[in-house]
Amino acid sequence: MLEQKKCWAFIPARGGSKSIKLKNLVKLNGKPLIDFGIQASYTSKLFDRVIVSTDHNLIAERSLYLGAEVDIRPNLFCGDDIAVIEVVR
Repeated sequence: MLEQKKCWAFIPARGGSKSIKLKNLVKLNGKPLIDFGIQASYTSKLFDRVIVSTDHNLIAERSLYLGAEVDIRPNLFCGDDIAVIEVVR
């Protein structure tokens, strides 16, 4: 039997933003924005792992509370001009 490929959900969630500070924690319909991506990833049943990449402790705490793994970004990958692909690598 062939082993199924592993598939990970990767959710970039920086704390810094030019327009809305901590936008991933801003509530939409009573829930922080980050909740929607994490919950949709689990609900889909497509992913073996759900990983949130962040530079902010409050976003990390919320992500862990919802069952996601957290990868704390080094400062090198936290600026507005950093492409998501650089963070993934």
